[in-house]
Amino acid sequence: MTLDKAPVTALPLHPMHPHVWAKHLSIARAGAEVLTALAERRIFPVVVKGGVTAHRLYDDPSERMLSDLDLRVTATELVPAREIGRAKGWKEVLHSRAYGMLSFEVLGQLVEFERFVGPPYFSSWSVEELRRDAVRRADIFSVEHLEPRFEDHVLITAINIFKDKLLDTKMGSLEDLRRFAAHAEWNERAIMTRSRAHELDTVLATVAEMYKTEPGWDQLASHAKWSRSTRAFVALYTHLAQRFPASMALRLAMRTAGSKALLPRAAVASLARLIELCS
Repeated sequence: MTLDKAPVTALPLHPMHPHVWAKHLSIARAGAEVLTALAERRIFPVVVKGGVTAHRLYDDPSERMLSDLDLRVTATELVPAREIGRAKGWKEVLHSRAYGMLSFEVLGQLVEFERFVGPPYFSSWSVEELRRDAVRRADIFSVEHLEPRFEDHVLITAINIFKDKLLDTKMGSLEDLRRFAAHAEWNERAIMTRSRAHELDTVLATVAEMYKTEPGWDQLASHAKWSRSTRAFVALYTHLAQRFPASMALRLAMRTAGSKALLPRAAVASLARLIELCS
């Protein structure tokens, strides 16, 4: 796979929110530098969340607040990505071997690398699978980039909101999920098929409950055939998120919604991360 140089196109000339648009431009420049440097080492991350949803879901990207650039890479790519960043002189902000996280400040902007699609060891959905199904685009950055297919990006955003306990999340992600449901590509059956393939029905059902007043999400919830246990979990998780958002019970509930086979690894990763923070 190769990514080619491409002009930045299809961007508004008169943004509604100039200060936000300036942030977008700065992050796009940082992204161009990072993607170019990684491509030279045959590393092609998938760009996720606000860095691309702002251009796919909004008439004017400056309507979407943006704080950083999120990239997903494989486990074997984190080490060379760190080497590249150090060689380029990017300021390392965070590195966690246990959680598979790495972030740099590039041209004054935060660029974050993660090797998991959702929380560490939460889902069996791999970055390799995400990349295999990703689409190539030629706007936003000065080089081609990869981004998730539509249904995958819906699920990634849902996981992110679920991980943040439904309410303790950024408004940009919440608005993204609402706009996904109003988009021409919205297809609840396709989203549910992807959800089942990645064992994310519990996450999808929980977020759908939160968005049930939106037409697209209402249709998804009405078509879904979630089990009684899944619906019981949704009721419990929603109650905990609303009443006890900082509780350990909610954190444990979040973990139990993931892949049961990965729970021991998640526990080990959490302990390793605690050791990292204390050392």
